Amino acid sequence: VTFVFNEILQLVLFEAPKLTGGANGIAGVPSVTLVGADLGSNQMVVVVTLLVAFVAAVATLLVTHRFRPEFASIEENETLAESLGLVVWRYRTIGFVVSAGVAGLAGFALVNMLLTAHPSSFSSFSGVNYIAYAIVGGRATMLGCVFGTALLVWMSNLFSSRGEYSAGLFG
Repeated sequence: VTFVFNEILQLVLFEAPKLTGGANGIAGVPSVTLVGADLGSNQMVVVVTLLVAFVAAVATLLVTHRFRPEFASIEENETLAESLGLVVWRYRTIGFVVSAGVAGLAGFALVNMLLTAHPSSFSSFSGVNYIAYAIVGGRATMLGCVFGTALLVWMSNLFSSRGEYSAGLFG
């Protein structure tokens, strides 16, 4: 459902060029200021990105630590967890909201870095890549996702010089 909603939202964004810039996106986004400090310089972009990554990691750790037994039981057998009195939709909603918030923080860091909001930066294919990063690195720990991301980004950069063979080599 999320994938389909993303595709519909992209079509809406492309069809509203006065509001969203259409296929060109929104260029010239002003850099963020915080208490009078400009966060658009190269050093501040790195600091903001690291701060956003830290906040996202802490939020993820807090939620997964607090609700670890509930999430584990839902993952193991959703029907059994529900029959034992666990309100499954509540925990699924918590997980969805926190993950959407973390993704929003990542989008903020990206727009702050590029100073542009382009639709291709948030495409469905990007979402597939992010899922692949987590699968390759492993879902058990956050470090697994970091290692999976590092490996797949390194491989895509390595194989990008191979032209028409890059997708096959990457696969």
